[in-house]
Amino acid sequence: MGYCVGHSLRDLQEAMALTLGEILSLAACHRIVSSVAKHMEAFKQRPLATPPPIVLVDGMWVKIAYPTGEISVDTQGRRRSVKRKQKRVVLSALGIWPDGHWEIVHWQIATGETADAQFIGLCSSVKPQW
Repeated sequence: MGYCVGHSLRDLQEAMALTLGEILSLAACHRIVSSVAKHMEAFKQRPLATPPPIVLVDGMWVKIAYPTGEISVDTQGRRRSVKRKQKRVVLSALGIWPDGHWEIVHWQIATGETADAQFIGLCSSVKPQW
């Protein structure tokens, strides 16, 4: 999640060292991020066995670091992409079934909480079958 909101691989490496008790290489951290990203996309694209009769849609505001296109040189002489944090909203659709189970059926990052046609269109595909 930290990488998704703009933390660097080095930040991820440090956080994982605290959790795992060992320091992973940057390449290993990158492989983990790439693997999780593939799983997330597959999860978003999978068909639902039965559409939920209730879909709750909401947004959560977060700050995400985006590259500015500028390059800076750090104290060790490495070239780094300059990033600036921007407020974005993570729109999510939570499906609720009669048996009590629930799951996130879709999410996306947007610039605001206004009705986004693409998000609403994707959520409308989980209409209940009455």
